[in-house]
Amino acid sequence: MLFNALSGVPAVSTYPSYNKGLQMPQIMIDWQSGAQSLPKIQESITNHLATSHLPESIKDWVLQSTIMMMDPTSFIATRQTIPENIKMLHELKNKGYKLYILSNWDPTSFALFKTTFPEIFTHNNTQTFDGIMISGNIGIVKPEIKMFTKCLSDFNLKPDQTLFIDDEPANIASAQQVNM
Repeated sequence: MLFNALSGVPAVSTYPSYNKGLQMPQIMIDWQSGAQSLPKIQESITNHLATSHLPESIKDWVLQSTIMMMDPTSFIATRQTIPENIKMLHELKNKGYKLYILSNWDPTSFALFKTTFPEIFTHNNTQTFDGIMISGNIGIVKPEIKMFTKCLSDFNLKPDQTLFIDDEPANIASAQQVNM
């Protein structure tokens, strides 16, 4: 329902991105890619909802949901770790694997995520990840092929020696297109 309610909000970005198999509204891609400032995005959403024919209760819910998502403190408060995944990261790092993050995040929320969950980012007083690339810092979101090629190039990775893990089929398909 949230994606449908935001689908007509004017946005700058034009490429698709997905969440749980659903195409995200372009205004949310603007948020994740840093294409517009957060106040501008929130203004666009508010203006769109003001002219929408949705029931007032739905408008209020959509507005509150987007404000929560796009407020870094509120958004990070909804995140939680998966201990088994953290254990796996640490085991892979201990075995000498190079680990990287390629993710769709806005920079402010990601910085707060790193400080809130340091156990993900450090292990035995060393950095878990050899490189981090987030959409909000580079202006590109997964599954755009440009994000994958930039990752390979910037981190000097060989596609046929790079394993990409993701929960979104469209992102995996893009990784496969660049031979990851």
